[in-house]
Amino acid sequence: MIATPKLALMFVIVTSAVVSAPASAGAQSGSSSAAVTPVPINSATFAKFMKASANFSSYMKAHPADADLGDASYDNEAEAAKAICDPRPGVKQAIAATGLTCSEWVTMTTELEKAGSAADMVKAGQKVPSEFGVSPADIAFYNAHTAEIKLALEEIGAANAK
Repeated sequence: MIATPKLALMFVIVTSAVVSAPASAGAQSGSSSAAVTPVPINSATFAKFMKASANFSSYMKAHPADADLGDASYDNEAEAAKAICDPRPGVKQAIAATGLTCSEWVTMTTELEKAGSAADMVKAGQKVPSEFGVSPADIAFYNAHTAEIKLALEEIGAANAK
């Protein structure tokens, strides 16, 4: 098996699916599990996200047997959260200790990555499509915390690069 930061790859896959899908795709699927409430990007949720990411990374480094996430392609955040946390109670506890659920943590990761993609588009002089669902405030927040966000995502990926 190729050593890949599977969780980071999973987030990219989920993000690209969410970003490229029409806004109404979840409603058309008829699946209530596909509908995940966005987590607001603000200082309070970001602090929880950073701690949850650090806890996840620490847990995975301490428990390498749990680091194999299997197939890293998920259709939505709810499916990804179930695949990551349900078979790993320690991961669920590590994330829950920060005040976020696993689903909220995965959703926040996706929201931050979408904000990062939108910020890159703005920097390149492009207009952010409304389908992205990213507010100017989220882009500004991402720009203010880019280094921290990238570090957290690298740590998450490094914890799974086995």
